[in-house]
Amino acid sequence: MLKPKILNSTKQKEIPEESKQSDNHLMINLLPQDIILKRKQHSKFALISKISIAVLVVLVFLTSTTLALRFSQALKLKETEQGLVVAEGKINSMTDKEGQLIALKKRLDSISSILGGDSKRKSIFNMVVYLIPPDIQVLELSVDKSGNMIISLNSSSLLSIQTLFSDLGEKEKNSDLISKVNLEGLSMGRNAVYTFSLKITPK
Repeated sequence: MLKPKILNSTKQKEIPEESKQSDNHLMINLLPQDIILKRKQHSKFALISKISIAVLVVLVFLTSTTLALRFSQALKLKETEQGLVVAEGKINSMTDKEGQLIALKKRLDSISSILGGDSKRKSIFNMVVYLIPPDIQVLELSVDKSGNMIISLNSSSLLSIQTLFSDLGEKEKNSDLISKVNLEGLSMGRNAVYTFSLKITPK
């Protein structure tokens, strides 16, 4: 009696070719073309937006840096100008002081030339200085070889000028040292200050 053949259960079954092909994944895009185009355009727009923002940030940074640099330069320029103004003020002050020193030196030279003469000239000088009222300022004083004294003065008080002129002409007050007093000129400036000159002739 023939025994039927027993199939080995462990034997792999043959897999059809069609089932093998079904295992390969096929990617099929079912989205419409207009949506795909919109997504691509959106991606491009997003990229352009990022680039624009980056460029804008760079421009803002460069602008801020430029403004800060200009502000710093303007501040330094202002400090330099202030320094120049201060220096100019000091120079002007020194120039004024120099002019005052020159004027003072001239007066001292005049006084020295007077005091270096005889005792009569010294006496006349001391007497004139003594008779000048406090509100009269001596501008210039000179004495020639003959002993004639020319003195320039100014004052805001006409009464003080009259008093000085009268006192210099009185023997009781001029110690009989002066023979004649001449008023060389009298003028009034815009600031209501009188400027005048006296020529004093000794005896």
